[in-house]
Amino acid sequence: MSEQERQETPQDTGEVYPLVALKNMVVFPRTRMTLAIAREKSVRAIEEAMMRPDHTLITASQHNPDIDDPQPKDIYPIGALVEITTMHRQHDGSLQVALCPVESSFFGRRY
Repeated sequence: MSEQERQETPQDTGEVYPLVALKNMVVFPRTRMTLAIAREKSVRAIEEAMMRPDHTLITASQHNPDIDDPQPKDIYPIGALVEITTMHRQHDGSLQVALCPVESSFFGRRY
């Protein structure tokens, strides 16, 4: 996973989490939600998060939903640290994931 697809946690612990950029959506703490994930980068981020013992990653909204391959400058620096509670792979290779936000997250840009 490239540097632009990873972000450090807001507490500056040095912990690095996978990042999923969201189109037309914001994840708020304590608001469970289900997402359909089809973008290849996002599928890889979900798969990486599922290999972590805590199944966590960061979600953040992108500025312009028309961008299909967002770069760090295209993503808001505030998001949510979320736990993936369930994941189902669809026939077309996309994923259906249920998320439980843990906390708001401000992550520094590292580019």
